[in-house]
Amino acid sequence: MPNWAFSICLAALFRFTQGIPLPYGFAVFSISFGFLLSLLIKESAFSDKTEYYFYYNVGATKIKLFMFSLALNIILGAILSAGYAYGR
Repeated sequence: MPNWAFSICLAALFRFTQGIPLPYGFAVFSISFGFLLSLLIKESAFSDKTEYYFYYNVGATKIKLFMFSLALNIILGAILSAGYAYGR
């Protein structure tokens, strides 16, 4: 959730200052800065490290989880960008 909230705020900021369309800005920031922010929050000393036990029991590693999350963000960003371009 911090990814989307951060991405919406950045996209709105760039919409008003640079004129970048909101859906396109959201897609770009969701893939890049929002994803990195989510990783930093998740791996910080303040988060609960026991949340990974479920994934360890299934056989997934942290690298697999991060790669899946990144792939999902890229796919979502591509769909949003393509939808915006098609709708224009």
